[in-house]
Amino acid sequence: MAEKYLKAEDVADAVLGVPKERQWMVSLVDVSCAIAEIPAADVRPVVRGKWKRVDPRSTVVTFRCSECNYYAHVNATNFCPNCGADMRDDETAIS
Repeated sequence: MAEKYLKAEDVADAVLGVPKERQWMVSLVDVSCAIAEIPAADVRPVVRGKWKRVDPRSTVVTFRCSECNYYAHVNATNFCPNCGADMRDDETAIS
């Protein structure tokens, strides 16, 4: 079975959204049915990478992505333009 990712707010709304006249008889079946009707969240895995300096002795400063080996002349971007890897450090990442 494929994994289904749900937003926590949607799950809480589904569980707490049972009509008041039925709250006294809410069962696990009711809860599981309510959760099953929630549409899946749009998620993708986070890929983290690093800009690696290709040749420190060269006069041309070139970097490559540690994930896809994409070459760039600037390492100031937060994401690789080729594969989308997040180049920010975990400690300095903005959440």
